[in-house]
Amino acid sequence: MRSGKVISAATAVAIIASLTGCGANSRTGGTADGVDIPAGVYIYYLQSAYYDAQSKIREIDEENAPSTGESEEGQEAVTTAETTAKQFYARDLEGKTVKDWMVEQATKDIREYAAIEKKFSDYSLSLSAEDLSSASNYCEQMWSYGGEFLSGLGISYDSYLAIYLNDQKRSQLFKTLYSEGGEQAVPDSEIKNYMLTKYARMDYIDFELKDGEGNLLKSDGKAEIKAMAEDYIQRYNNGEDFTALALEYHIYHEGIVAEAEAKAALTAPAETEAPIDNEGLDFEVIPENAAEADSPSEEESGTIEETTETAETAAEDEALTDDSEDVPAETEAPVTEETTVTTTTAAPEETTETTAETTAAPTTEELLAQHPDFQSNDHAVEKGDKSPSEAVVNAVFDEMKVGDIRLFESEDGEHLYLVVKNDIEKDDSYFQTAKESLLFEMKEGDYDTLIDSWVNAQNYQPNNASIKRYDPEKMFTQS
Repeated sequence: MRSGKVISAATAVAIIASLTGCGANSRTGGTADGVDIPAGVYIYYLQSAYYDAQSKIREIDEENAPSTGESEEGQEAVTTAETTAKQFYARDLEGKTVKDWMVEQATKDIREYAAIEKKFSDYSLSLSAEDLSSASNYCEQMWSYGGEFLSGLGISYDSYLAIYLNDQKRSQLFKTLYSEGGEQAVPDSEIKNYMLTKYARMDYIDFELKDGEGNLLKSDGKAEIKAMAEDYIQRYNNGEDFTALALEYHIYHEGIVAEAEAKAALTAPAETEAPIDNEGLDFEVIPENAAEADSPSEEESGTIEETTETAETAAEDEALTDDSEDVPAETEAPVTEETTVTTTTAAPEETTETTAETTAAPTTEELLAQHPDFQSNDHAVEKGDKSPSEAVVNAVFDEMKVGDIRLFESEDGEHLYLVVKNDIEKDDSYFQTAKESLLFEMKEGDYDTLIDSWVNAQNYQPNNASIKRYDPEKMFTQS
């Protein structure tokens, strides 16, 4: 819900390169409405401000970096010079030195912390046992990883836990104020109207204009895929389910890839077995009676002769049977009866039903079960998004109506997107799922303004001794 003030101990370790000891004797970071704010809370927010300052300075440097004509070595030299401690803290950030900006941000954060604590108490709110247990488990886990480091900064476990719980209280206060029954509750009709203004629902099939090996298709191959997509459009307009069509393409594409992989496996050079190395052996393995091994034994010879004779006799008998006209009729009769029985075993109706059952196509649900890796692209998209492409999203919002289907080609020529606009209000499930986040999007700015008013109404007294003692330039040294 917040902008990331509570960061993990692991992140803190990665951010800060070195640290001089600062002690933990200062008790407060300041006082708001007569309530002391622990020094550990101030130090933690000062650390967060350090991280934010680094990020902002990096963005400024990237924006101002020459686009061409400077060597990587020159750019690296500039970066190293700019990130030395003294120069870093003297850099200008929003009209202040980085050092003053960090102190100001940390002070603002502890004042917000105090305002949330006070208002949470004023509204007689409380965190649930589940919330408290979850917070405790999370913080204990993170503390076991980086608690020693944070303690060295002067941040106690109690301060670390208190900051995490403060974020939970901030979120609960928001719900209390803006959800149904709150002082500034927003009706569902307004939230839905916001949803319709900012979001649309779409589904699409991504036709890859590549072969199974990932190579771009030539004109004939592209034309074939385009014809497939246009056929899908016709079938969709004739009432076929879009998900079934998407699944059909998924199965087709899987087959193309599998075929390419099989072909590659066949054409790959076969692995030859390494020759047996007899070097070093002090004996040679020779079959016993090697001279006789190539000729059959007497017993084997007899068997072969008998087999040959039997085969010749059988062939003569077969020839006599086929050519003889003296075979009695009784001999042929059983064959005729057996043939008749075989032909009339099943009734025509039963045979037809059996054939229909055998050839029945699997349902979409059955195919989905057979292909668990298939994922539908049916989702809500925010205005201004660029996935799968900016042109697609703009068309969904500005040109297409619910139920419309259109084909787009990506700018890089590697994809065709078959897009259908769905009804985001078709059922209430999406709204109910997204209601809380939609409400926050609507009222986040108003809530921040309200918190600022609580902060401005505070009777706040900074602890100058702590501000002096916890000097960012001494605590967080640039590498």
